[in-house]
Amino acid sequence: MAAALQTSLNGLARAMVQQGRLKEAEAEEIAAKGASSGGFVQQLIAARRMSARELATFAAETFGYPLLDLDAYAEEHLLRDAIDKRVMQNQQVVALLRRGNRLAVALADPTNLRALDEIRFQTGLAVDPVVVEADKLAALVGKLVETPEQSLQSLVGEDIDFQFEEEGPVDTASEAAAAEVEPHDARARRRAPFPSARAICVAGIGWSYLALPLAHYLFGTPNEFKYITAASNFFALNVALQVSILGIAFALAVGATKFREKTKDK
Repeated sequence: MAAALQTSLNGLARAMVQQGRLKEAEAEEIAAKGASSGGFVQQLIAARRMSARELATFAAETFGYPLLDLDAYAEEHLLRDAIDKRVMQNQQVVALLRRGNRLAVALADPTNLRALDEIRFQTGLAVDPVVVEADKLAALVGKLVETPEQSLQSLVGEDIDFQFEEEGPVDTASEAAAAEVEPHDARARRRAPFPSARAICVAGIGWSYLALPLAHYLFGTPNEFKYITAASNFFALNVALQVSILGIAFALAVGATKFREKTKDK
């Protein structure tokens, strides 16, 4: 009888060594790099020892978990708020489906016990791993954890900054003469620069998405069951609808700016 393999490796790395996909020394080197940067799966793919598809197939067949192609799974069916975004990003996991007290979770390494334990602790649900390709999962996680500011920036297609009109040289004599007949508050309004359409749009969106969750928490939930609101209460699940809303907001800001330009000298 052949002697049992003696190794300090665990989970996916150990299985690959046992099945002859990696040498033990090589697996230990990749695991050591992964411990400090990205994890074993990411380092294995970066070293080009296996493709993301090959690795997902191996993990699913070896450990007996279902294999899913994320390209064939509709994003609107994802449970975007089931798992904390920090856990999603750090552990590279996405919630797919809930049935009763069980949660199906997409991940590239089904032996990642730390990720499974964090999800169980946070959700209070039993976790059913579903194996997916690491590269597709990373792209999906990046999209789901994107902040509203990052989403707006990607829609605009350029860096968002606040631009204000610059005041030109002041005619001191004319200013003094006008001050004799012009009320102080009118002078203050005339001197104040009007913000650009972009600044109005960003400020409005910022205040809305800061104030609405707080108002919902304070006034929209019963006292005996206070909870922090979900993002789906303020962001449309349909991407096209959300883009249309932001487009309308920007159009209104542009209209307000042009109206101000026409009336500021009247």
